[in-house]
Parts: sequence; C-alpha cells; structure tokens
Amino acid sequence: MTSYLYWVVDCKNPECESPILLYFLGPHNPSVTHVLQAPDTIEAKCMSCRQAHTYRRAEIHTKIGSPPPADFVPHPRIHPSAG
Repeated sequence: MTSYLYWVVDCKNPECESPILLYFLGPHNPSVTHVLQAPDTIEAKCMSCRQAHTYRRAEIHTKIGSPPPADFVPHPRIHPSAG
C-alpha cells in the first residue's frame, strides 16, 4: 500500500487539533529529502472546525497519510525548494 507525504500544521483550536494539509509532496520515499520554502508566518484555515490561525514556519511538519482529497489545493505560500 502506497503512503503519501504532506507538509501540515496542527489546528490550534484545542477542541479540534486536526492536521491542516498545506502541501502534497507525493508518494512517500524515505530516500528523498524535501526542503521547505515558506515565509516566517502563514495563515491557515482548518477545514474541520473552520477557524483560521497564524502559524510559524517551525510549526510546519511532515505527515504520512492517504492520497490527497480530490479537491485539495496547496497553500499558496508553501512549496519545496527548486534545488
């Protein structure tokens, strides 16, 4: 079974704490290193509780999961480096 890699933040709503998908990196391959390109802070809205919060770059982490939802749209300010 194929697993997939994402950059995510965790919702700051203590009653939610769902992962917020920011960027889909593709099928998980442990031999590939992805380098995050992101500003110091971003705003992201949780699709579970519908609250928006500000996140620091240090709060972005990887998560392994299922294929992305069909309507997934990556965060416009998050992407891997070109090199």
